[in-house]
Amino acid sequence: MIKFVLLLMFFMILPSRIVLAEPCLDGDALDGFFEFIKSSQSSSTVDLFKKMNGDNCYSQLLESPILNPVSFALHNDSVTTRFPRIVLHHGDLTFMVVGNPTEPSSDILEIISFDTKKIAYRFSLVNFRAADPSNRFFKDAANVDFIQIAKTDPTFHGLLQCSECHALDATESRPRWGMPPLFQTPFGQANEKIYAGSEQLNRWHEFQKTISDADLGILYRFLKIRTNTLSDGTVEFLDKPNEKLATSLERLNLKRVGRLLRSSANYPRFQFALMAVLLGETNLQGYFTDAAWSARILGFKSGLETRLTKNKAMLQASPDQLLPLIAKDIEDANTESVKTVLTRVDLRRTRKFDLTGAVFEGRKLAELSEADNAKLILNDESANRAKFVLIRFLFEDSVSDKPLNWSTHVPFSFGFSHRFTPDFFPTLLRDELGPELLANYPQLRVFKQDKVTLENLKISREEFFARLKALAREVGR
Repeated sequence: MIKFVLLLMFFMILPSRIVLAEPCLDGDALDGFFEFIKSSQSSSTVDLFKKMNGDNCYSQLLESPILNPVSFALHNDSVTTRFPRIVLHHGDLTFMVVGNPTEPSSDILEIISFDTKKIAYRFSLVNFRAADPSNRFFKDAANVDFIQIAKTDPTFHGLLQCSECHALDATESRPRWGMPPLFQTPFGQANEKIYAGSEQLNRWHEFQKTISDADLGILYRFLKIRTNTLSDGTVEFLDKPNEKLATSLERLNLKRVGRLLRSSANYPRFQFALMAVLLGETNLQGYFTDAAWSARILGFKSGLETRLTKNKAMLQASPDQLLPLIAKDIEDANTESVKTVLTRVDLRRTRKFDLTGAVFEGRKLAELSEADNAKLILNDESANRAKFVLIRFLFEDSVSDKPLNWSTHVPFSFGFSHRFTPDFFPTLLRDELGPELLANYPQLRVFKQDKVTLENLKISREEFFARLKALAREVGR
């Protein structure tokens, strides 16, 4: 009773302006968002932002906004320094919109959510200005032919199928966003800071003129943009919005990759070898009989895209050469993706990435070559790369979306990247694959509190890996 009274007193003295966050944007958030737009009778993006600002749930989307003064996405001709594209996200929902209220495209919302039944990203669209009311909402827009629709409704001009950029050669569309410390397009693209003396700082100051304009800056004035200016003039984003989005998208991507693996025809045979890989095993051959190992090499090669020049060496490789070639392919792709972030120019031929002032691991990035920057930034991903080599080897030929399409950290215009945060594969085992393995195989229940890490083993590592090998060789016959 005393605890209840104290709790009641605490809430009574809370300032009235404090609103407790609601978990309304987790799970299948899209249906709720569409219903909110309809029930609030929002008729434009400006109107929607007003309604969101007064709502306990959807006001959370206005927190930690991302502002992209450079864009390679749709309607990029409407994205400028004065009017950066707005990206809002919270929970399992992300959407972006053009920030210039005088542009018709500012009334088009491009939305990414997560379908918890399909365990896949969902791409959707809202067009407030659609001539036909039945074309206002598109729940599944990934493969909608908007070019055809635009022939009779010009408000759809400039739109393409989402899959044009988000699927590429994959079977599924996925987000494309960077990972720390560098992001391709937003303000705060290096370490969530706009450094003193950089060209981006000049652009940031130019953007402040838009915010100061009550009419032109109306959409931005709803956003909770929290910054701090350091003594040298550097501007830092206190909420780290770019990193937050990267973390959110990868959290959902874990579920997607887990689903792709579990639905693979190879998973029943290779699940124990996969568990060993995720725990750090580097020598897979002991998990196969000689015949099964030879069959796996042939199976991997059968899954390679023969049209890709880079795969020819792997197709012709001897067994001893194959894994090193897979490793080189992954390292080359990741290096190229980082270099693309640093070097690609926008449609106005403006160099978009200025490393002035940026520091990573104690090194000044502006003083390094592109190759050295890539090597430095990718250094802490080496453990993941080693695991991904073996995961590709096990599943290249049997997943509905090939491993080269798993990462969400793919810059424009580069199409392939194998980059994952250091926690990705340990979390994949702990949260997505491990619980089912422990439930199905009592001989693997040798972890303290069922936490699937080597540090939590109740038996020796050697004994545990021996159990995995025995299971793998038995089911792989």
